[in-house]
Amino acid sequence: MVLALVALATGALRFERWRAERALARELDAQTIELDRQLAQLALVPRLLAEDPRVVAALAPPGERRNGGPDGPGDGPDDGAEEARRVADRLLERAGEAGDAAFVYLMDRTGLTVAASNWREPLSFVGADYGFRPYFRGAIAGREASFFAVGATTGEPGYFVARPVRANGSIVGVIAAKASLDALVDAWRARPHGSLVTDGLGVAILATDVSLLYAPSEPIDAGARTELARERRYALARNVPLALPDEGGGLARLGGARHVTVSRALVREPWRLHLALPAAD
Repeated sequence: MVLALVALATGALRFERWRAERALARELDAQTIELDRQLAQLALVPRLLAEDPRVVAALAPPGERRNGGPDGPGDGPDDGAEEARRVADRLLERAGEAGDAAFVYLMDRTGLTVAASNWREPLSFVGADYGFRPYFRGAIAGREASFFAVGATTGEPGYFVARPVRANGSIVGVIAAKASLDALVDAWRARPHGSLVTDGLGVAILATDVSLLYAPSEPIDAGARTELARERRYALARNVPLALPDEGGGLARLGGARHVTVSRALVREPWRLHLALPAAD
């Protein structure tokens, strides 16, 4: 009788775990699609602005006069460029207010910011050098580039997307947008399960449980740590590494408790979305 009860209880637990995993998998479908959609939507902002002539005009070389070359008639050596950058400031400000981007900013070929949506604010990006960021290096090389990091100026984490700006067939600068994903994570907190996103290094960059943020799910070697520091991406958490299953899902220990988890790779980024339900539930 005891053996029969044990077998029955074991079967019931396995069924409950299977049922929980099926329910989580359905939630995973919806959340993955929504996250991919939001990331793709942000990419539209720099894609459209990169072709705006007012953005291109703000990247005119210093010394160009409004009505001529360096030696021609005009309003002074930098008057034309400065006016173009003021126009770009206001354009980027409106773009930030109308879209999902927290900040939109324009950099020259060196990474120096010449116009920004927050140009009126004390912590304006104007004058800041972001040439060390991977999204800048990718865009200046001619491709759309994205990146997740803690802001070098604001100290706030966010998702960055950048595009090259071209004039007469040459790349003259980079336009970038940054969005906070906090509102999305806050919406996830209303659900009965936990949510966690790991980046290409296996580090938690989004989490409904903030104690898990920036904890690695696999060892980070010295080379990767050096690169993280150089890019000023984020500081790795010093707590115990996450014990996440490699693929699909399974049992994992998060925050000191066992969880049933499912996970899936995103389409747009080399990230994985993990959903977790306490095993006790």
